Amino acid sequence: MGCQESTVSTKIPLPLGAIEEVEKLLNLQLISSRKLDLLLHRYSYSNFIPEKNFLKVCDALSINYQVTKHFYSLLKITDNGNNKELIFCSRKLCTLGIIYGSSSELEKVRLLFQNYDIDTSKVLNTYEISKLVQDVVFIVLEAIPLFAMHLYPFDSEIMCFIQKFNMAKEYVQDIIVNMLMNDSSEITYAAFLKSFKSFQVRSLINPKDLRKFCEKIDQRLANMKDVSHSRTKSINIRDFQADLEGSKSKSIKKSTVSVS
Repeated sequence: MGCQESTVSTKIPLPLGAIEEVEKLLNLQLISSRKLDLLLHRYSYSNFIPEKNFLKVCDALSINYQVTKHFYSLLKITDNGNNKELIFCSRKLCTLGIIYGSSSELEKVRLLFQNYDIDTSKVLNTYEISKLVQDVVFIVLEAIPLFAMHLYPFDSEIMCFIQKFNMAKEYVQDIIVNMLMNDSSEITYAAFLKSFKSFQVRSLINPKDLRKFCEKIDQRLANMKDVSHSRTKSINIRDFQADLEGSKSKSIKKSTVSVS
């Protein structure tokens, strides 16, 4: 039974619109990405931040933590020993603040690079790039939709989109990582910034575009004979990527991040 066949009524007519409304509940869109990043780093210990410290960040920025507590629980590393306080992944929280905060695209790209340049080497290796892309994909294509499902548990359309995202998100990760690394073992900031000329890489800082990209991949997968029985990684990622890029260049004029 396909997603389109469901007849369960929804609270919000457009599922992607519903997800965007849920994103607004985080109340990050009016806060500077840089300010979010600085405060989160200030209250973090290495790669984690305890709930009590995160609450201080929320208080400083007038973020209603109680309303969005379920969402932030998806970014936890673990509970502490007595199960009373959550321990969050500060890297993911910083990435959340960067992509959903209010800053120029150029600033977001710069902050993303710095957030994963843990050793301050001014280059990102394949592992660091993979973590960056994986974290963004997790936040936008998994955590946000799951939070939407938590708020609208009977919304069959949101559930349908979650299923689509789950099918295609690994392809999204592989394609964007390949485009960023371009057969290299590491990437400088200049090369990283240049990569954002492509729609696919640029979607890392535009959640709506990342969802559209994921949907497009899901549609392509559904039409491929090689995945008629299961959507496994039997498809050559580079061929798939080239096919998507060719289609994109014919239908969409690519936007670029200004480097001035």
